Amino acid sequence: MILILVALLHAGCGDDPPSSPAARSGPGWPSAEMRTLQDGHAPTPFTADQIRQGCPSGRTSTFLTESDAQGRGFLVIRFVRADAEGVTTSVEFLDEKRQPTRTPPMQRATWEELQRHASFPSAATTVREEVVEVPAGRFACMVYEVGEPSEGADVSTRYDFARAMPGMPIRVLKSQ
Repeated sequence: MILILVALLHAGCGDDPPSSPAARSGPGWPSAEMRTLQDGHAPTPFTADQIRQGCPSGRTSTFLTESDAQGRGFLVIRFVRADAEGVTTSVEFLDEKRQPTRTPPMQRATWEELQRHASFPSAATTVREEVVEVPAGRFACMVYEVGEPSEGADVSTRYDFARAMPGMPIRVLKSQ
């Protein structure tokens, strides 16, 4: 099974990504220690504060989704109400013709809870820098590849986090 999520649109994005390795690890970019949430886990791509700054009220992210099981559709995530502690989001699933298929209730999460979504075990995770091209454009990304054992088969998930857009990845690829 292959699952692909590709970002199509991001509103309320952050600044341009740092251009050099020194800028990515020096002043203005949090250290790996500041981005590590627990022992044995790789540093997350962003701190909770970076996610808060990059996901203000009104940000909307629309993703193209494709899977063998469910076909093609869209996922729309809206940051409805953001404050210092967290954010309320609404999610909507659309079919290929952009007709709603389901709309779960709004959810509230703290900024640290959102950061934890990208906290992966170090032993199963590799991180590298790569320029990624999606329908929304080309982005300098931190690519996280995470191996996960699953019922006798190895599953690998690739998360592409655009440095200029703190928050969720701009693309997720899952393969078996």
